[in-house]
Amino acid sequence: MNYLALKHLHITCVILSFSFFLTRFYWRLNTPEKLQLKWVKITPHVVDTALLLSAFAMAWLAQLNPLQHAWLFGKIVVLINYIVCGSIALKYSPSRQGQILAFCGALFSFVVIVSLAINKHLVPI
Repeated sequence: MNYLALKHLHITCVILSFSFFLTRFYWRLNTPEKLQLKWVKITPHVVDTALLLSAFAMAWLAQLNPLQHAWLFGKIVVLINYIVCGSIALKYSPSRQGQILAFCGALFSFVVIVSLAINKHLVPI
């Protein structure tokens, strides 16, 4: 598979993953029983696995080392924050306030990840 095809697969997975995250958060707040459906539990793992594999493949094809490219290292660090905040928002926070706060953290992380992907540089804070 060539780089351009991997990039298109990756972007498609990003859109699917984020859209499904938004949907699941809405369900968490309004119709939590939908989160118990089998396909709802399986689909995010399939999409996120394809997302990560395509990212690794693109980095390998482009010979990008996160220890040599600060923007890529930054994406990985912020991705970990996105996963933690998303998990808290969807599963672990018992309070609505905690869910919303974690959701906002995940949204902010997503914006930073996309910004790093597009600009390929870190912005000093």
